Amino acid sequence: MNSVAITSENRFIISGSSDHSIKVFDLHTKQEVHHFQNVHQSLINSIVLTPDNRFIISGSDDKSIKIFDLGAQQETQHFHHTRQGKFVCTISDCLGSVISSASPTSDNGFMVSGFGSGEKSIKVFDLHTRHEELGN
Repeated sequence: MNSVAITSENRFIISGSSDHSIKVFDLHTKQEVHHFQNVHQSLINSIVLTPDNRFIISGSDDKSIKIFDLGAQQETQHFHHTRQGKFVCTISDCLGSVISSASPTSDNGFMVSGFGSGEKSIKVFDLHTRHEELGN
């Protein structure tokens, strides 16, 4: 496991790992309750929950960020870093740096992403419009 998060009410533990998957465990029963298999094409560096515990956000070495609805147990958004340094909701035209971390704002309106490898930057993008708002 490369990254773990726990829901604020201490009900679930979410893990992201090198096998490109996300697992959800019930903290009380100590059982796996869901397994998102092969959600990324490379290892997962970052797992974080939105403040309302509704969404899981994962960042990966495959230069993408994915957002999953925890209750519905499905992917809701998929962002890739492009040649122009912007995030888009498509899978094509990917080139950039690995995503080392991602975190939503408390109102779930924006996401802040940290990049490792050669880029070493921080970018902020709007989760509603799916466009980059600022970056360095």
